[in-house]
Amino acid sequence: MPRFLLSWHGTILCHEEALLFCAPLADVASGRSRPVLASQCNEMVEGPCSLTVVTDVVSDPEGVIALRAGQTYLTANPDNNMRLSDACDDWEHYLPVPLETLDPLDALTSRRWLDDQTRIIRPRLDSFRISIGDVPCDPRGFTMEPDGAIHHPSIPHPLRPWPNAMAGRALSAILSALAEGDTGRKTIWAQWPDLARQVTLTLAEPDHPAHLYYLARLCTLLGLLDEADLCLQALSGAMDEADRLWASSIVAAAADDDETAARLLAEAFTKAAGTRHDTAAIAPHTARILAGNLTHRSILRGSATLLQVRFDGAFDLALMPGKLPPDADYHLRADYYHALEEVWSACPQTGRDGFLAQEERLNGVSHALLVIQGHNHWLKGAWEAADACYDQARLRAIEDGFRFIHFNCGAYSWLTDTERPPEPDPLSVENWQWHHAANSAEPQLCLVAGCDASYFRFVPKFLASLVNALEKAPTPPRIHLVLGLSSPTGKQLDFLTQCSASLAASGSSLPLSFAHGRLTHPDGASYASLRYLLMPEIVKRQSCPVLTLDIDAMIPSDFPDLIATLQADFDYGFRLYAFDRAGHQYFGEPWGFGAGVSYFGETDHLPVIAQALHDYLVTAYRSANPTNWCVDQCALSAVYHRHIAPRWDSLRIRFMDDNPAIVIMPHHVGMDKRSFGAWDGIVDMDPVFTRLGINPDHARLLGRPA
Repeated sequence: MPRFLLSWHGTILCHEEALLFCAPLADVASGRSRPVLASQCNEMVEGPCSLTVVTDVVSDPEGVIALRAGQTYLTANPDNNMRLSDACDDWEHYLPVPLETLDPLDALTSRRWLDDQTRIIRPRLDSFRISIGDVPCDPRGFTMEPDGAIHHPSIPHPLRPWPNAMAGRALSAILSALAEGDTGRKTIWAQWPDLARQVTLTLAEPDHPAHLYYLARLCTLLGLLDEADLCLQALSGAMDEADRLWASSIVAAAADDDETAARLLAEAFTKAAGTRHDTAAIAPHTARILAGNLTHRSILRGSATLLQVRFDGAFDLALMPGKLPPDADYHLRADYYHALEEVWSACPQTGRDGFLAQEERLNGVSHALLVIQGHNHWLKGAWEAADACYDQARLRAIEDGFRFIHFNCGAYSWLTDTERPPEPDPLSVENWQWHHAANSAEPQLCLVAGCDASYFRFVPKFLASLVNALEKAPTPPRIHLVLGLSSPTGKQLDFLTQCSASLAASGSSLPLSFAHGRLTHPDGASYASLRYLLMPEIVKRQSCPVLTLDIDAMIPSDFPDLIATLQADFDYGFRLYAFDRAGHQYFGEPWGFGAGVSYFGETDHLPVIAQALHDYLVTAYRSANPTNWCVDQCALSAVYHRHIAPRWDSLRIRFMDDNPAIVIMPHHVGMDKRSFGAWDGIVDMDPVFTRLGINPDHARLLGRPA
């Protein structure tokens, strides 16, 4: 078999009747250039007879030759031109390569390849070596299979062309669908115009298989399921196989091919778990998958216990809404309903109606569907329709024994025009004991917070930060702090009594009052409601703006300036995280209304607002509810929509999540509650309490977690 001569620069020595030159591999492979050929015995077979083969060349790899013309050597320049040289160095060396290797070498150097590590490789030919990633290979060892795969002794697994033929089929199918245009299909999670961008990105940047993966995802969300399946088939070997099988199983589920979906899901689970567990541990789970008792949602929710198997979540949106098995048990349904409520919160506005229609078509009416139908009506301003859905959702959830996901628990406490039987033992602070501050002068602002004995641990540092901020002010404002305490300990009451007396004796601008007693229903929901239960009594005694806040907060040193600006520039302030600047709620729930810090600046309206907040809580909190979590947010939202929102255009309302923060809460500093309670970044308590004549060790002790 004749051999062509490969130059040190990676070109091939070629000839014409009146010309010697070097040409790229592609020119020789296509027949545009004719190579100089030598025999296996290193004799010139085709080319000028003026050249003599020299074999005693010391070089790596073995077998390199030189071509001599008289006493000079033929040199291959980097620009593909030739010259003669007295020296015999790298540029004068040539490697005889079997002619049957030409096509594999041309293919290798002209396109991208996929290795067994899912890496896309562009081989480089230089210095008689082809670099496959970090592995240098002798150009003479490559062979090509009929399917295009290329082998070499130095690499353990064949290289496969990328993009492969299946990717070509997938992209052709998608381009055909794109050419047909949007046929009016109603999609939930994606928009048709996104397709043109993603398919172009995939075509333009083939070195990134992730583009094809996300194109498959987009096709799935647009309902192009055959095209999505082709994309995922093409990605075999180009990405993590367990994630690819997981995505493929979701596509099959979206196509209502339950048998294929279960088979692919079982394969994905086996692949993912097989890296850490033996077959015996995996088999029971795969059997449940194939039997339909372990679904995608179950695996997602139970990944911590199901052999710690996890998958890439890019395709997970396509699972919702999904069809529940007819024989789904309680746990499977409960898991699905929670997922439905959770995923709805991420649904784009354009897809909401389609989401609801698809869920009703697949699974009928449930408490979960009713509550998100209520949200949809609410966000459209159809409040009566929303209230009707919330009533039905609450009754159905209780009747069927299901619970809403945590952020939808407000459905239990959301009051509508439907009358409810009175609570036998309503929330009340009527018989609580009050400790009123000694100085009764009218304050400029009243701060109100409440807690139980456990959350009292935040009180010492909260109080110290407030005292510290006022002490630093050149002209400190007069701020009345009122705390509500559910079942406090004797030591906690003694501490507050001492603080109140010390503040009064020192002439501080901070009078401290507190009320304490026992709540009929002591739980997290009622503790959070204390601030509003106390407000009617507070506004009876003084006429000033009120700032309600969580007790797990601290006061920044510039608080007096912030309050002065708040009172001068705003009538109200709320955590309106679900509202736009025109006052329209665009996502979430009616009770998606942050209660962490609120400002009520219209003192002439405060008696009505305070009583409305109190009365709402007394009516809405019901011991028969599975939970009353969010009842304080329900109260605040309902009162806002009745008494404040109708006057939006004439009021000045501050978005309390805007900077600068009026008070510092754990989320402002990226901490959980425990870390926040131990944080000294705002105030050092010791000097503050020392100046008040209070033992700082006692304050620190009360500030420790129970």
